Amino acid sequence: MKNSGNGKLIASIVGCLLVQLCVGILYLWSVFKSSAIDFYGWADSSVNMVASIMLFCFCFGNLVGGILNDKIGPKKVSIMGCCLFGGGILLAQASEELAALAEFLDLPVSRTLAGQGCLSDQHPLMVGQTGFWGLEFTHSLTANADVILGLGTRFGEADSSSWYQGVTFDPDKTTFLQIDIDPNEIGRNYPVEIGAIGDLKIGLAQILEEVKKICPKGKSNPELRAQIAKAKAANMPNENIERCIKKAAGSEDKNSYEEMVYEGYGPNGVAVIIESLTDNRNRTAGDLRHYFDKCGGNLGQNGCVSYLFTKKGQIVIDNSEGELDEEKVMEDCFDAGAEDVDFDEDTIEVYTGVNELREVREALEKKGYTFLSAEPAYIPSTYTALPEDAADKMTRLMDLLDDCDDVQGFWHNWEM
Repeated sequence: MKNSGNGKLIASIVGCLLVQLCVGILYLWSVFKSSAIDFYGWADSSVNMVASIMLFCFCFGNLVGGILNDKIGPKKVSIMGCCLFGGGILLAQASEELAALAEFLDLPVSRTLAGQGCLSDQHPLMVGQTGFWGLEFTHSLTANADVILGLGTRFGEADSSSWYQGVTFDPDKTTFLQIDIDPNEIGRNYPVEIGAIGDLKIGLAQILEEVKKICPKGKSNPELRAQIAKAKAANMPNENIERCIKKAAGSEDKNSYEEMVYEGYGPNGVAVIIESLTDNRNRTAGDLRHYFDKCGGNLGQNGCVSYLFTKKGQIVIDNSEGELDEEKVMEDCFDAGAEDVDFDEDTIEVYTGVNELREVREALEKKGYTFLSAEPAYIPSTYTALPEDAADKMTRLMDLLDDCDDVQGFWHNWEM
């Protein structure tokens, strides 16, 4: 009896230690948080969402586990818990194949909540999560897409905003394709044009193999990548993001969007170049003319100031901590194919050829640099200084251009 009592005591102590170890993982989430962001490339909001789900599952599991413990005993409950934990590890991993296909064709990618980590949130083709916890600008794309390929998703309620039409997805506008290992999931919540049953890892590899036969060189769309990055960084209005992606992807719409370049003179003759994406060039030209007139300038003819600029790829590297070594940065940039590098107090500006922008950016990304922006830009060859009153007018003009939905970007030669 004495030995039996000691055995139970030891078993209880070991059990308590194991329980505390599991609970400790929840309490130590703040320690793991930064590592998850660095290793997986997750956004801060996504990491917080994972923590919230983990806590919910912990609380719900305690409730269900307590009920089952009374009915079937602790041994069986423990075995069930171990099986559930291991099931996630056994799921097929197809992240590399997904990235390879997306990058070969320059396809934008969105994800569900369960798809966290399928592709880094920092990836230049990742437009964000869908559903209840999704970003508005992501929904502006998915709800207006011509074609959506669903990979291992049932388009469930949480990922589809309770299937309200036009919020996350719109089957009237979009053709759905779907690949899933479970035949019951094909067309479960949205009608599919083509459904395939199979392993995602194998299926994506086969798709890429066939695509390379049809299109050996793949598709390069640096404008699409630049617009996604710009939308993420600047929190661009949803309407603008949608138009940018449609234009970059070459999709057709009942409204025909045109990319226009306008030139003009700001206060005291400051040269200004504006890129716009518009479905009504007369409206856009009228708005811009009004802005220039209001701020002491005038909208000019094509070619009036463009000779003062050179279009290049411009990558702005964050150096706010001042930790980057100048010689090392220059070596990395020139090895990547950059044409020039300028150092400022908090930033480093890297200049490339327009067609080499993507290649240089990807090379620097692999070396761990953090970008504030990476896009084509008009670089002035000369600069114009302004007195205080003219500077106020120029600032006002820049604010008006910033607020104009049709304006995608503008550049000037004001010596600020």
